[in-house]
Amino acid sequence: MATSPSSTQSGHAGRFYETFATFLCSLKISEHDIFAVRPDEIDEPFNTLLVHSRNMTPTLEQFVGCRIKLAVLRSEHRRDVLLRQVLLLMENFRRTPLVLGNIKINLNNLPESARALVLDGVIPFGTILREEQIEHQNEPAGFFGVRLSEPLSNYFGAHSAQVTYGRYRNISAGNKATLAQVMEILSPLS
Repeated sequence: MATSPSSTQSGHAGRFYETFATFLCSLKISEHDIFAVRPDEIDEPFNTLLVHSRNMTPTLEQFVGCRIKLAVLRSEHRRDVLLRQVLLLMENFRRTPLVLGNIKINLNNLPESARALVLDGVIPFGTILREEQIEHQNEPAGFFGVRLSEPLSNYFGAHSAQVTYGRYRNISAGNKATLAQVMEILSPLS
């Protein structure tokens, strides 16, 4: 199931872990709880939800058949950068959490209207990009498995030590400026 990470995957994993270390430590997820996987090692339905170059929000909306809502768990605003830890929730069905996301958004690379929506913290980033018609590309940077810590399993209503999957990705504007770095962890119940 798990592979030994390639140097490229290890480099991406280390860089993303470093970016979101504060948030991951708050969930009691260490670097050792995350391991690189190849896309062909990711079981369904996780593979369908992760292995593509689209935004997560519309992908989830299509998969579950309802709108996705945002719940901000933690947020740190430093100059032109916003770091957030969020849950993406099904609007229906008692707001079931589907994804825990860690996102670093470069506010200075967004139009003013999108920046205001991001700072409001109500609409998922992928929805903002779609509704504001911001030209962008998603660049998957790696896939991983993660052993659920107790705090993370509590968010998802799952058993701790269970394994789920996630991905790292970069979102770039049409001019190649980085809009965001994202680390997404799917609920094991997806």
